[in-house]
Amino acid sequence: MRRVPRLSQPLLAAAPSRCTCASATLPIAARRALSTTTTLSSREGVRNALWSGEAPGPKNVDDPAAMQELKEEKRRLDQEEAQAEIAVWEAKRPKVKGRKNRKAKDEDSAITAPTAESLETEGYVPAKTIDELEEIGGLDGWWEQRWSAAEQYVGFSSRSIANKIEDGAVCEALVRQALVETLVLSQLDKEALKRKWVPGDREDFNRATAISLEAIGAEGAVPEAQKEAAETIVQMLQGIGRAETTTQVDQDSGHEATRIPISADEAQVLVQSWDPKWKAISLQDPLLKFALHKRVFQLTGHYIHDAKLAQMKTVGHLIAAVVKPPKPAKVIEAIYAQGSLPELPNVKLSHRRITPIDKEKAVGRWKVIQEELEKRGLPVTGHEHLPRPVQRDWIQGKN
Repeated sequence: MRRVPRLSQPLLAAAPSRCTCASATLPIAARRALSTTTTLSSREGVRNALWSGEAPGPKNVDDPAAMQELKEEKRRLDQEEAQAEIAVWEAKRPKVKGRKNRKAKDEDSAITAPTAESLETEGYVPAKTIDELEEIGGLDGWWEQRWSAAEQYVGFSSRSIANKIEDGAVCEALVRQALVETLVLSQLDKEALKRKWVPGDREDFNRATAISLEAIGAEGAVPEAQKEAAETIVQMLQGIGRAETTTQVDQDSGHEATRIPISADEAQVLVQSWDPKWKAISLQDPLLKFALHKRVFQLTGHYIHDAKLAQMKTVGHLIAAVVKPPKPAKVIEAIYAQGSLPELPNVKLSHRRITPIDKEKAVGRWKVIQEELEKRGLPVTGHEHLPRPVQRDWIQGKN
């Protein structure tokens, strides 16, 4: 195998390089340090070129004293401008006449609680135990007091949530009564829409439903033939000329015992006799809409929240929100009411929840499981054999 002969110097040794930079060839005395800071003369030249007159600000921005003087001058000018604006506003503000001898209130004066030393000088003796504290008020004799019916709380609606009317025909008839009364009030006494109304009785219901809505119209114009009946409705709603209200007060409970002015059968006959066009009366007027809702809530006990009430455009929408079937008590009742699932051939319905025991009974394994559990001394159902949890005793402080 051939070998490379030895050389006098390494093959990979780099040859010395010469620097041809001009600055390196110059003598040290001829070199000069490079500075990036602009001179003052060049800065002044730029300022004079940008501004025709005297340039704003200090000439030397690097001088802290000059910059501080500039900030103070700007602050002084701002204060003078603000004081001038306040003076103009004070001059334009109307002067309020007041007492001349009234003393100005010291806003800086603080109210402090009396100290223990000052209380001792006044003869105050602090309590050392809870028995020495003076008891003010209390419940002594509170339960023995007999509150009269006038002191009982009575809401706007004469019906509570549990006592509201659920029959659809009765609700629809009462909505028509409320609509007639609201339209009459909006025509004869618009300010009465904001007041509280008397619930009324069967006579008031007959008087309101006797007025034709087709004759009144959506504008609330009462015809001359029914002017007297309309004025009677206005007086009835405001309680004018009524010696005593038709509502009775239950002496035992203190609540109003209201009566439904019409039965369900009579309401059904009346609803079928009316032309359904009256349900298309517009409720675009917000004052009429909220007044009608107030009267419907007073008569039926059904309250509609504002977000849903704002979306109603006609009387039919209001009736649909009030007249709705009661919610089913069980899921099976809702399924049968819907009527689609029971008709399917592969669907079987149960009136209670299907448990694992029911599934085992369906295939005939439950008797075998019951015998095996009894043979081993295990409970078939329930957990009465298990001990009570100890955490309950810990919470109650028992060992």
